[in-house]
Amino acid sequence: MDKQVVWNGKISGETIFEREYEPSYAGKSFQIDGGYICIGILTDDTGVFRSYVYSMLDKPGNLLWTTHNPWPTTYEQNLEQYPLQVIYNNGFIYIFYGEMHGIKLDSKGNILWLKRFTFPHDQFNSVMMNRNQNFVLLATHRDIDGDAIEDDKGEVFVIEIDTDGKIID
Repeated sequence: MDKQVVWNGKISGETIFEREYEPSYAGKSFQIDGGYICIGILTDDTGVFRSYVYSMLDKPGNLLWTTHNPWPTTYEQNLEQYPLQVIYNNGFIYIFYGEMHGIKLDSKGNILWLKRFTFPHDQFNSVMMNRNQNFVLLATHRDIDGDAIEDDKGEVFVIEIDTDGKIID
């Protein structure tokens, strides 16, 4: 049985609402389109990580929809430790995180694509949208042990993708 948790919707440190949600805990939230997209972690009865959960709340904190990441995993990436970025554009929600993962959601929480853009252990750092309405992702290449190459400096690289998740040459 999944646990209920309390999540505080805050803006600039001020609590706007407080609600209980299940089955996840909200790790990070972003204000978009008059509400919030909350990204949390789904666990099993024993507290073992299973997947990420994306929930859309309206401004007063009412749950509009929840979507579970369909990639089963036992590898938890700490939402507080690694960069995670959300871009809201033309009614779509784009989330980039972890080992170069990206997900595109529509306004009802349907997953339109879910992709990894590079090799395992490469680390997402930041994303921006350019004037061509493509995403430019900044990342760090890491060796097979997950450590940054060259005395923890890593090799920085950039990838451009379109809104359909296709890499631009």
